[in-house]
Amino acid sequence: MPYETAVGERIESPAADQVDAIVADPAWLPYQLLDECRTLKFVHLPREKLKALPFHDKRALPDRWASVTGDEPRVKVPLSAVVERARTADSGPCHYIFHSAFCCSTLMSRALDIEGVACVLREPRSLRELGDMNSGSNAPDDQKIALDVILDLMKRPRLPGEKTIIKPANIVNPLIDYIMERQPHSRALLMYAPLSEFVLAIARRRRWMFGRSLAAQYRHHLEFETPQTQDLVYLTDLQMAAFLWLQHQAQFARLVRELAPGRVATLRSDTFVARPVEALVAAAELFELPLGIEEAEAITAGPLFHDHSKRPGESFDESSQKRTDAMVRLAFGPEIDQAVEWGEAVAAEASIPLELHAPLIS
Repeated sequence: MPYETAVGERIESPAADQVDAIVADPAWLPYQLLDECRTLKFVHLPREKLKALPFHDKRALPDRWASVTGDEPRVKVPLSAVVERARTADSGPCHYIFHSAFCCSTLMSRALDIEGVACVLREPRSLRELGDMNSGSNAPDDQKIALDVILDLMKRPRLPGEKTIIKPANIVNPLIDYIMERQPHSRALLMYAPLSEFVLAIARRRRWMFGRSLAAQYRHHLEFETPQTQDLVYLTDLQMAAFLWLQHQAQFARLVRELAPGRVATLRSDTFVARPVEALVAAAELFELPLGIEEAEAITAGPLFHDHSKRPGESFDESSQKRTDAMVRLAFGPEIDQAVEWGEAVAAEASIPLELHAPLIS
């Protein structure tokens, strides 16, 4: 029976005999968790529409499902009704792009999103919600069950022979250990920007609360702690951004040490920008995708590498970006330099590498 949600959405609630059909059809994306992980909301997104969206969360799929996607069907299903079905769903290979933000991970994810080769889910909302509520690998059992169900459903191949790649938001990073342990055949690309570029990106976007809120969350699952990081309240906004980058970097460095050789590779954003064809071919090899040099050259020469990765159809103006960065440095130069110097000192004290091992391309 249809019913109305708090925001006035008309949603069809499936009968018990319809749940099998939902699980069997990979176009039903497990989109949102409700009722403290007791209910899973699905949205029906055919392969071509999934590819067109820069992100698979409320930035591109708002709660009222506005004209950006049309009026796709939505269903809400009790999580308990899909747990066993998800475990036996027709799941294909699944790999991951984890990142520390502002590092061209969206561009990489869109470049590898090739119909018949790989379908890439970009920052899906349900995973973001789990990342927002969890405390790392020690998450409560109900959240782990929800994560297992969502991953099993996301892995379903959209087209025959197509692999799934998931690029979660960086708020999901505390769950990486659990994800990689649960899926021993999965591989991961860890993408990051240099510390100075990360801090500059926070200043450029005025994302003060982004850095502070996410850094504060990391207090619940610290990768390291030094005397300089014990009292976050005394840090500036940009020092908090550096602290967040350091936590991601420490985790990525640990994953490189702990995961079996060949399961993980790292890629710095400036290396990707300077050598995009090599990076695409190497990423395809990591994920075992049939993508050669000629195909990679065609992708990098096409509109994808000239448009704004987060806003399809909008040209990326490099000269405008440089002018913006110059203005940001004029306004926040001393604070940026202070935060970078502080971050480098903390990295040295905590033995956190500024450049990660296991590079995707040498």
